[in-house]
Amino acid sequence: MRSTTLPLRDDAAYFSLLTRKVFHAGFSQMLVDRRWAKFESAFYNFDPQRVAELSNSDVERLQRDPNLIRNKRKISSVVTNARHVCRIARTHGSFRAWLRALEVLPYECRADALMSVFEQMGAATAFWFLFEAGMAELHDCPDEIRLRTAR
Repeated sequence: MRSTTLPLRDDAAYFSLLTRKVFHAGFSQMLVDRRWAKFESAFYNFDPQRVAELSNSDVERLQRDPNLIRNKRKISSVVTNARHVCRIARTHGSFRAWLRALEVLPYECRADALMSVFEQMGAATAFWFLFEAGMAELHDCPDEIRLRTAR
C-alpha cells in the first residue's frame, strides 16, 4: 500500500511534504497540521528558490513568530534544505526528477540518500516522507520505527 497525502505536482509540493515530515518528528502532528497554513505563508508556499534566499535575520524573525513552531534547528533546516532542493534541481532538472530516479533503488538506499542530504532527516522522517510521496510501502517501514509507533 502506498500513500500520497498531497498532490505532488512540483518541487514546492515535495519540499512542503519534506518540511512537514521534519516538523512532525518530535512534535504533535495535530499541532503541526493546525499551524501549517501559517508555515505555508511564512515560507512562501514552499517555493524552494524563495526559501533558499532567506537570510539569517529572516530565520531569527521566523523563530520568534508565535504562529509557527519556534524550534531553532528545525526552522533553520527549512532554509538549508531549500538550498539542497535547489542544488538538486539544478543538477537533475528538478527535485522531483531526482526523487523519481531513486525509485529504482531498494528502499534503504532511497532513505539513506535523503538522510545524507537533508537536515533533521532521520530514519522515521525519511520513511514517512517517502511513504506519503508514494515512494515507499508500509512493508518498507524499518522495524525500529514500527516498534516505536506500536507503543
